Amino acid sequence: MRGSSDLFLFPLIAAWTTRDNTKMAETDCKTISFVLVVKNSITGAQPLNYDASVVERGILLGGLKRLMDTNPNFKFTYTENPDFGPYLESVNGVAGNLAEHTYWELLSQKEGGKVIPLDVGIGCYIPSKNEKIILNFTKWSESADGKKPIAHRMS
Repeated sequence: MRGSSDLFLFPLIAAWTTRDNTKMAETDCKTISFVLVVKNSITGAQPLNYDASVVERGILLGGLKRLMDTNPNFKFTYTENPDFGPYLESVNGVAGNLAEHTYWELLSQKEGGKVIPLDVGIGCYIPSKNEKIILNFTKWSESADGKKPIAHRMS
């Protein structure tokens, strides 16, 4: 007979309800493969390519976490902003710096398409199959009025 102080541990599986009200566990989900490119436009270092994946309709943040958990050569950090969500701070030990006007620019290239900046961050963006996501370390400059930063790509 078990006493009241015995602990019973059961494995937990993330589950959610789909539109047709069926339960779905993360282990049941299809994954989407994409390529993550880490580029440093400031130093001109050779870009690093990583094969990454995310659950179908999953966010980029989940894909970055999965990649970091499975590849010891990829690391990243982010902070949570209460108003704007997760903000990418550093990749592979290289961090943006307010005084130096450096940051990680988020770019996308769909199959055969042109490179475009993402209009949302790592906590909202949903990668597509075979998409190339580019994390580009770059600089911004201030506008003529000195108030708003103007991001620009350095090639």
